[in-house]
Amino acid sequence: KSANKSQQTNADLEQTIDTRKNPRVNMQRIIRCIRPALLLLIASTTAYGQPVPTKLPDSVHIFPAGARRGSTVDVHVGLEQAPPNTEFFIRGNGVTGDSVLSTEVFDRGNPSPRRAPNEVPINYPRQWKAQVTVAADAPVGTAYWNTFCASGGSTGSLPFIVGNLPELIESEPNSDLSHAQTTELPMTVNGQIHGERDLDYYKFHLDAGDVVYCDIYARRLGSKLEPTVSIVDSSGQSLPIQEDMLGDDPLIAFKATESGDYYLQIGNVSYHGTPSHVYRATITKNPVITYAYPIGATAGETTKISFYAMDGTGQLLELVRDVTIPDAVSGTYQYPDEMFANDVPLRITPSGQKQITTSLHRQHPEIPIKLGQTANGQLPPFGKDTFALEVTEAGFIELSVIAPSMTSATGLVIMSVTDPDGKVVGRNSIASSADDRKAHDFISTKPGTYVVEIKSVGGINSENRVSGYQFDVRKPIVEFELAAGADCLSVTQGDALEIPIKLTRLGGFKGPVTITVDGLPENIAIEGNTIEDGKNDTKLKLTVDGTVASRRYELRLNGKAMLGEQETMRAVSFTHRGTDSTGRAVFSSRRDALDLTIRHKPVFRLYCEEAYQYAHRGTVYPYLMTIERIDDYDQPITVQQADRQNRDLDGIEFIETTLGKDELDFMMPIYLPETMHINIQSQSQLYTQAYTSFKDATGKQQYFSAVAEKRNMIRTMPTVVKLYARTAELKAQPGELVVAQFELERTSNMRNTMRMQLIDSQISELDVPAVNFQAGQVQLEVPIAVPSDLKPGTYKMRFQASGALDAKPTHTAITSADVTIIVE
Repeated sequence: KSANKSQQTNADLEQTIDTRKNPRVNMQRIIRCIRPALLLLIASTTAYGQPVPTKLPDSVHIFPAGARRGSTVDVHVGLEQAPPNTEFFIRGNGVTGDSVLSTEVFDRGNPSPRRAPNEVPINYPRQWKAQVTVAADAPVGTAYWNTFCASGGSTGSLPFIVGNLPELIESEPNSDLSHAQTTELPMTVNGQIHGERDLDYYKFHLDAGDVVYCDIYARRLGSKLEPTVSIVDSSGQSLPIQEDMLGDDPLIAFKATESGDYYLQIGNVSYHGTPSHVYRATITKNPVITYAYPIGATAGETTKISFYAMDGTGQLLELVRDVTIPDAVSGTYQYPDEMFANDVPLRITPSGQKQITTSLHRQHPEIPIKLGQTANGQLPPFGKDTFALEVTEAGFIELSVIAPSMTSATGLVIMSVTDPDGKVVGRNSIASSADDRKAHDFISTKPGTYVVEIKSVGGINSENRVSGYQFDVRKPIVEFELAAGADCLSVTQGDALEIPIKLTRLGGFKGPVTITVDGLPENIAIEGNTIEDGKNDTKLKLTVDGTVASRRYELRLNGKAMLGEQETMRAVSFTHRGTDSTGRAVFSSRRDALDLTIRHKPVFRLYCEEAYQYAHRGTVYPYLMTIERIDDYDQPITVQQADRQNRDLDGIEFIETTLGKDELDFMMPIYLPETMHINIQSQSQLYTQAYTSFKDATGKQQYFSAVAEKRNMIRTMPTVVKLYARTAELKAQPGELVVAQFELERTSNMRNTMRMQLIDSQISELDVPAVNFQAGQVQLEVPIAVPSDLKPGTYKMRFQASGALDAKPTHTAITSADVTIIVE
């Protein structure tokens, strides 16, 4: 990547000159006269199909991905293969913003350089306007959002972060030092790496000795961005930083050796950049606390806890506090400190447990421990602690290793238990590194000494990390937990859905668990809602009657069981998509809610012949397609380019086309630009999508979309005509009339009349009447009246010539040339 991405070459002009708000309709003006003539059957040869990655609609990003308490923000919601008027839902304490996504946003991002296309699947998300309001008293934390349309809902909720710092939304251009956005620390900045060479720069002032922290949220937002981050000086020179990883996201610290302006640079690890490459970055001088030791304390007691942060020089900063957790708090306590950039989650240890501390430099390898004690220890990657557990009477004991990923670097753990006879009586399977409970066992004991070995089997060895954990040895507390997969699911009317649910039995819990579902509409049958004694999972089956209304339903699943003499209910938790590859999220990776979409039965299907067809580059090619209208569906259907493709389009555009109720076979206009690369892709494999609107049986206005069952297969041939500007650069005074001279290089296939017109200009008020190249004509002069009030400068514009091919009047040839006017 270049530090200065604003520099452009001539090859970039095609990507940068278009000044219209909607790049998707660039070709609409030149094909208006073509549409009626496109009903022609195209001869073709058979080809084998390759499916698009997925054909169902989905939500992919929101920008900005958060807001400050007490603010209202305009957001862009990114969708793929979803129709206009998809519904947007957001749920969070003090956060509102449900709306209908009816206004599309056309954001070009940072211009990308031309490069050879590849055959890797690529997505082109569409963005829609919405607004989110965060109440002034909303707690700092996470709201979750997803979407619904008749053809499907989100595959999972995405997070929207509620913060407490001033916020900045990036504004392009901010892609080099001269355009860096100025920030006053502390601040949270919101950005997108939107463009293949996009870099974002933020400027701030530091005094000598100041330490600045930058905490990047990307993968923990469900973003496609794999962020790179650095600090540079005013000359663009990268400066040494201290770095740690919070899951897949970087956290850096930098200490200034002299006073001055410094710049934060954010980019992507690869050349990709789209609207879905979203991030939030907290920039602050207050230390970001990443580790604590011990990781928790007993409520009501004062405990000395060390909090750790990087110091910007390669060392750890230790901040010691006397912490008293309120008695009324259970589970996890968010410890606040005005000197810290973040509240620190502390585990509340079980009541009655006596805490002991292990020594890193102990003389004896085995650490003595008894029932009723909690050991505080540190377990670096591939380290091992061995405990000698003295048991005085027969019974049951529960053993747990706890290491929250938010405050400990302890990762994958294996705990093995050996009885007094030397027999291994317990060994856990490896839990997710994001689970607070790294290991757990419930054993039957007899008097004697048990050896418990706790071993780390993974992680990163770094002086920036503290691998604290707690080892509980206690009498069993009978309990159970329930967990399932994604927090958003979809099923079509008349179909069935299975939801795998996992049961974790704690403290020797036995007995059945019955699953209940709150919020489920009528006419949905439930099966498999009991986990029998001795079983640890089930598949909850929902069978949807064909009459159930197509809607988004907010469900709560709970498990009921007898714990002793008491009937107890526990929520089923689900995973949202703001979870990175390590299982880490901004706060929790799970939520106690399931959003179920009942998809409407299909009202149409879209087909084409998946066979090779041949077309010239620089033409609009009519591709025969067919709409199957199910049950005599008679509403208009709009056909357009699919948002997901199985390879780079190399500039190809689909001309959006609306079909009336009687249109079944139609010609889809596909623009193949003259700038397409030659002999790079063997062929173009294109997907088309379509959408429609109708009132369902309940009277609700529904919006439905579908992707073509087959691909549009095109092999390109050479261009048949090329337009050149003989006077590519003109000098003029305001109010002057200048003449641009053009030449057509024709082949024998293109002798027809071609209409010449201005299609793009950086002079917004410029009006140049269209003129024609007559049949066989190769040279043309076009007068340009420079506005009298135009300011001096350099202005680019693009002219385009279009006309029907001689032998194929339903095919339109298109060629363009650029002219620059220098106003003095």
